[in-house]
Amino acid sequence: MEYRNTAKIAFLAPKKKWSIYYKFLEYKKFIEEMTDISVDVFLGREVLKSHTDYDWIIGAVKRQRDYENELFKQIRDRFIGLVTGYECRNRVTDWSIFKYLWFWADCYIDDRFKDNTVFVEPFGVDHNLFKPLDTEKKFFACFVGNDEWPKKRIKTFFIPLCRELGVNYYIVNGLKKWVAQEDLPLIYNMCDLYLSPSIYEAGPAPVLEAASCGVPIVACNSGFAPMFTCHAVITCESWNDYIQALETLKTDDKKRRVMGREARKEVLESWTWEKRIPSLLKKLEALN
Repeated sequence: MEYRNTAKIAFLAPKKKWSIYYKFLEYKKFIEEMTDISVDVFLGREVLKSHTDYDWIIGAVKRQRDYENELFKQIRDRFIGLVTGYECRNRVTDWSIFKYLWFWADCYIDDRFKDNTVFVEPFGVDHNLFKPLDTEKKFFACFVGNDEWPKKRIKTFFIPLCRELGVNYYIVNGLKKWVAQEDLPLIYNMCDLYLSPSIYEAGPAPVLEAASCGVPIVACNSGFAPMFTCHAVITCESWNDYIQALETLKTDDKKRRVMGREARKEVLESWTWEKRIPSLLKKLEALN
């Protein structure tokens, strides 16, 4: 991989976004395993005290006021704003303050960002941790994430949908009760499908994790789901689309097994960190 060995990268995670923080830790782990690049992960803005140490500073964009200071102007040419969701976009009115923007998926890119240098690069998944396991299954749908967030539509869509079809479900909310990453593969493997009926998505990570475990996915048509083929993921637009998908998978064991195998196959072909890290570093190098 052509990248200067002395490069240093800092990731800045919002304090209350544990999922983003954990994802940054994964970037650190795999970048340092695969290259000689040094990576630090910080909560908040403490990295700015030693900003001259880093070639790139990557931060999840949340509020404009976080970047309205003299110190940010000093790092502007080395700062890459990671746009992870619609709520971030709404809290920033002046995108010209950012020179570089990084999107995990292209669903949020529009004319607001025409004056920025924009690139799209999804994150990866640890396929050695998230893998198929030999577990006893009972048909139920799974969701991992913040079920209080309106855009996820858990209380307004996920639960009513499952109840109407008589489908058991299991919800893991890591913001209410911490669930260790090493425990998640067992949870995914115990379910027969992963259901993500959000209004919109920049990912999410559980779609990749469940797919890596060989679990069929039923999800909204944004974020990572449309990047898979229809053999691994069923994307939906309407209530009836979700009804049809769940009814089919509930009664067709063979289709569930085929979709699960294809999901795992596509992860190994395109979504492992070994695939994603070189792509990210190549894009960072191109910004120099």
